[in-house]
Amino acid sequence: MNPTIAARAGFTPEEVAVNAAAVLEGEPAATPVILNDRSYTVRVRFPEQNRSSLDSMSNALLTSSTGRTATLGSLATISMDPGQTEIRRENLQRLVQITGRFEGVDLGTGIAAVQKTVNNLHLPSSIRVEYGGLYAEERKSSSDMLVVLFLALLLLFAVLLFEFRTFSAPTAILASALLSSFGGFLALLITNTSFNVASRMGMIMVIGIVAKNGILLLDAEHRFANLASPPKKP
Repeated sequence: MNPTIAARAGFTPEEVAVNAAAVLEGEPAATPVILNDRSYTVRVRFPEQNRSSLDSMSNALLTSSTGRTATLGSLATISMDPGQTEIRRENLQRLVQITGRFEGVDLGTGIAAVQKTVNNLHLPSSIRVEYGGLYAEERKSSSDMLVVLFLALLLLFAVLLFEFRTFSAPTAILASALLSSFGGFLALLITNTSFNVASRMGMIMVIGIVAKNGILLLDAEHRFANLASPPKKP
């Protein structure tokens, strides 16, 4: 871009740069669109016919803040740069990252569809596909929560065994707590809610509440049994 020619045509260098960027990739609008109390940024782009070739972009008509008009080709020289090839490596292996975002489906269903599509490609054995991002984080969180749940049940069983001095009471409490999770699964099925990390946390809370209620009921039953039993004669 020649600043002198742009100034004579009534354009500032910033205006030419913004208009050139809008022709190529668009520019965010100054005011976002509000829909359902959510803000969406709108990207304004030139029509497709103005971006189909270098000649079309050169003939794109621009308007300055002062009302002057000129074509982009008269204010700047437009050329095509092939760019530089970038090769990424991880552990001495070439790496290609592909990102995406699901809309209208949950993470598990979307990943299953992606995996099915990738498997149908029949990629050679030299190419290894790894799924990361939110999917990898959710899998790690799920495995960690299962470990925490197992340790919590084991420690709870030990505490109940020490308190009641019998295996029947801890077994009954933990069995009722685990059986209560079927109600949670039924609620997820009825409401068509995916079994995500939040659902797993809710299941753990339900198991804890049922176990607490079972402890209180068994403790009250033991107290009433002790009060109702006749005293031993000397």
